[in-house]
Amino acid sequence: MTTETKIQLTSTELGTLWMSYISVSARTIIYDLFKDITIDKDAKNILTSSNADGQDFIKKIKKIFKNEI
Repeated sequence: MTTETKIQLTSTELGTLWMSYISVSARTIIYDLFKDITIDKDAKNILTSSNADGQDFIKKIKKIFKNEI
C-alpha cells in the first residue's frame, strides 16, 4: 500500500509565485498595448512572442495555485 503525501508550498514560495504572477500579468498588458501601437514589424513580432510566453507562464502559475487549494 502506498500513500501519497501532498507537500504544501510555504508562505515564501506562495509569495514569490504571487509576485511573479502580478509582474508577468502587468507585463503582458503593457506588451499588448505596445504591440497595438507599434508600426515596426520586428518589434510587433517580439512583443507578440513575449506576450504568448507570459500567458503560458500565467497559466502554469494559476495551475499551481489551484493545486494548492
